[in-house]
Amino acid sequence: DTEAHPVKLSLEKILNFISLLYEILTGENADGEKMLEQNGLFDESLRPTEKEETMLELQINEEEIYHHTYQEEKFVTDCIREGNVREIENRLEVLLGMAGILSNKEENHQRNLAIVAVAIYTRAAIDGGVSPARAYRLSDLFINRIDRCTSVEGLIEYNRNAALEFTRMVSESHSKKAASNYTEQCKDYIFHHYHHKIRLEEVARAMSISQGHLSRVFQKDTGMSIQEYILRFRVERAANLLKYSEVGLTEISDYMGFYSQSHFGTVFKKYMGLSPKQYRDRYKEKEFRSDPAKEWKKK
Repeated sequence: DTEAHPVKLSLEKILNFISLLYEILTGENADGEKMLEQNGLFDESLRPTEKEETMLELQINEEEIYHHTYQEEKFVTDCIREGNVREIENRLEVLLGMAGILSNKEENHQRNLAIVAVAIYTRAAIDGGVSPARAYRLSDLFINRIDRCTSVEGLIEYNRNAALEFTRMVSESHSKKAASNYTEQCKDYIFHHYHHKIRLEEVARAMSISQGHLSRVFQKDTGMSIQEYILRFRVERAANLLKYSEVGLTEISDYMGFYSQSHFGTVFKKYMGLSPKQYRDRYKEKEFRSDPAKEWKKK
């Protein structure tokens, strides 16, 4: 026969059982902890210490602050999506003050918060009607600045400025005329196809508009031709790869849709005043955090 062992119960279960039995027999409620105290059986070590009570209170407060912060951030993203500049300016003053509570934390933590915030603002702006091309260009600008920032105060300020700029961008996009929408659609098309050869007739056909009308509208809205905009856009993207990645010049040239490395060098120097190699030698960060090469390898 197997040896029988008594069932092991926790103190909490024993107290619950005794309290239930007492209530059945007497019809009165019983406090198990009080019963132990009255019989000299209560272990003081089981009572929460002042430190434990304080830590629990802090945890509850942190959860309330997190919930409040989430609501504030949701309000900000809604303002960006709607292009509500006045409301976001007022609300950011509150958020900026709350961010000050975190000023003693590590710089890298604040940098990560700012980068994540810019990503959220970018998505909100796109949802609000801004073309992905414009939104991601502004996103690249702020992330590059955040990468180079070396102070907690500066990182918080970049977070604030990014929210304002994305909101203004949405507001401006809402107030533009229908003709300008063609320009934004054209920029969006370029953003998604800049690493391939772009023909004006293909862009116009994709937008169901004549080449001549598209060219006139784009020139009027931007002050430059579509071809010049494409070259400038490619050069700006190439400059980021030169600064923040180890991708070779030939690979960058091919990826950006230039005819040859020589063509790439000529166009780059025209707009940046330096050859690609000179630009990389002068501006490349010794240590870079975000690597656009990862984006390049995915495509």
